[in-house]
Amino acid sequence: MAPRNAHSSTTFDSISLDPRFTLYYLRQPSVRDSLVTASGQVAITNIGQEDLRRTLIPVPDLDDQRRVASQLSAQMTSAERLRQTLAEQLDAIKQLPAALLRRAFRGKL
Repeated sequence: MAPRNAHSSTTFDSISLDPRFTLYYLRQPSVRDSLVTASGQVAITNIGQEDLRRTLIPVPDLDDQRRVASQLSAQMTSAERLRQTLAEQLDAIKQLPAALLRRAFRGKL
C-alpha cells in the first residue's frame, strides 16, 4: 500500500478520477497553458479527446481527490456569494447619487 500522501499520475482513461477534482485541475492556469501549447493553438476553443488522454494528472487517492474537490466547491460557492453581495452593494452605490439629488430637490437634505 502506498503512503497516504503519495501521488501517482494517471490519464483520463483511468476510472480513479473524481470528476470535480479533474475539473479543478484542468482549470489551473498552468494546465490550461500547457494544453494550449500542446494543441498548437492560441487559445483553447476545443480540446480533443486524444489531447486529454495524453494529459497526465497528478493523482492523490480517490478519498483525497473527493476531499479536495469538496473544499474547492465550498470555496467557489463562498466566492460566488461574495461576488453577488459586492455586485448588489455596487448597484446601491451607483444609485446613491440619484437618491441624494432627489432628496436635495425636495429640500430634505
